[in-house]
Amino acid sequence: MAHLPRSGASFASLYEYEITLQDVMSSLGFRPLSKEDEAFVRCAMGRAIGEWARSEGDYKASGAKLNIKDLQQSLAGVATRLDNVNKMVAAAEEGLHHIHDIEVVGQISSALSKNPEVGSAEEAHKFLADFRSRAGTVAHGAWLANWLLSTFPKQPHGRVRQDWHDDFTCAVVRVCELNNVPPKIVTDRVTREPKSRFFEAAMALERLLHPWMRAPSPPALAQRLERSKKRIEVRGVADRQKPPR
Repeated sequence: MAHLPRSGASFASLYEYEITLQDVMSSLGFRPLSKEDEAFVRCAMGRAIGEWARSEGDYKASGAKLNIKDLQQSLAGVATRLDNVNKMVAAAEEGLHHIHDIEVVGQISSALSKNPEVGSAEEAHKFLADFRSRAGTVAHGAWLANWLLSTFPKQPHGRVRQDWHDDFTCAVVRVCELNNVPPKIVTDRVTREPKSRFFEAAMALERLLHPWMRAPSPPALAQRLERSKKRIEVRGVADRQKPPR
C-alpha cells in the first residue's frame, strides 16, 4: 500500500533517561567533549532521532501514515461534489436551465438576500455566480491533485532504508576521531560477533537513542553502521559538518 512521504525536517533531544552523554563518554574512557564537539554530537544525534520519529516512529502508528489511495478518494469526493454544485448553481447565470435547478437557486438567493453582508437578490445572484466560478476552479484543482498523486513512484516492499542512522554514525565517528579510534569493525573468529572500540562506542551512544531506534542485536547494529559508513564516506565527514552556532 503506497504512502505519502512526509516533507520537511525534524529534530529531537537525546534520550538521556537511562544515561547522559557525559556518562557515556566516561564509561568509554574517552575524554570529555568540548562545547563545540558536544554541540556537534547533540546536533547529529538530534537530527537522527527527529528523522526517525518523522519517518519510522509515531508515523508508523495505525492511521498515522498518509495513504495515497485514501487521499485520492477524498480528493475525488471533493471534486465530484463541487462539480455537482457547479452544475446546479449554474442556474444563477443566464441560459436554459432545469426548473428544479432554477428553484433551488431562487431559494438560495432569497435566503442570501436577507444576509446583511449580501443585502439584495441582485447581489445574491452575483455572489452565487462568483461562488460557482470558484467552485469550478477548486474542483479542477482537486482532480489535478488526485492525478498528481497517481504519479508518485511506488515504494519498494521491505524495510524502510534507515537514512536517519547516517547522522548517528557521524556522531560516533566524531567521538571516536577525538579519541584516536579508527571507524572500523571486526568480527570475532570464535563468536562471530562484531567488536572494536568503534563498535563499543556505537553501542554506548546508542543508549542515547529512543529504545525503538536501537538495533535488535549487535550484528544488526554493525550492519547499520557499515551501510551508513558507505553512504556518508566516513573519511572527513565529521570535519565537513559543523554544529549550529
